[in-house]
Amino acid sequence: MKTFTHSILALVACASLMIGCSSPSSPSSSYAYHAGSTFIFKEYEIDSLGNYGPPKIAVDSVEAVGLSIGGWTNVSRIIEKAIGDTNTFMFYLAYRSNGDFAIGDSGFSSSAQIDWSILPTGSRKTIVVSDTMLSSTEREYESISYIGQESITTPAGTFNSIKIEDKFTVTDTSSYPYSYINTDDIWYVPQLGMFVKIQGHISDTTTYTIGYTTTTESGNLMLLDSYK
Repeated sequence: MKTFTHSILALVACASLMIGCSSPSSPSSSYAYHAGSTFIFKEYEIDSLGNYGPPKIAVDSVEAVGLSIGGWTNVSRIIEKAIGDTNTFMFYLAYRSNGDFAIGDSGFSSSAQIDWSILPTGSRKTIVVSDTMLSSTEREYESISYIGQESITTPAGTFNSIKIEDKFTVTDTSSYPYSYINTDDIWYVPQLGMFVKIQGHISDTTTYTIGYTTTTESGNLMLLDSYK
C-alpha cells in the first residue's frame, strides 16, 4: 500500500455505533454506513523528533454502495476531500464473506485495473504482497499481517477493533547498503466496516560512504474524528 487513504461509516442499531454489541472475533461482510454517510478524519505529520504538525481535515463521503467493480461485489465508492483543497480523491471499499476487508486505489483509467489491498481481518493470516529482487543486491518485500484484537479510542469514541500491520521494505546489501521501511498499523472496526486509526512510520537508512550512515525517521497519524 505504502500510502493509506481513508473511509466511512454510519449508524448501526448497536447503541449509536459505540461498538459493544458484538465482538471483532466474528467479523462481518456487511457494513453500517449508507450512501450519503460522511466521516471526518484528522491527519497529522510527525517529524523525526516526534513533533506533530497541525492537523489536516479530510471529509470522506459515501457516494454509492452495493456496487460490482473489477470482479468484486459488495463494493462502496468513497469521495475524499481535504478541507482547503479543491481536489478530490476517489477510492473503493469491499468486503469478503470471510470477513476480510479491501481498499481499492482509483488511480487507474479502468475499473478492472483497480489495485486492491486486502486486509486479513477475517482470515487472520499474513499476506505477502510482493517479494522481488530488484537487482542482485536489492530486495523489495511487502506483507500485510493480522496482529490481534484491541480496544481503540479516537475522538469519535471507543471501539473493539482488529489490528493489521502493513510493512513495506526495500533493502540493499551492496558496498553502500541502505534500507527503507514503511510500516502502517491499521485499526479496523468490523461493525463499522472501516478503519478508525492508522499510524504510519518510515525509517530510511542510507550509507553514503563506507563508515558514514544516516537514518531518517518520520511518521503520520490518522484518526476518525466524527461520523454521521
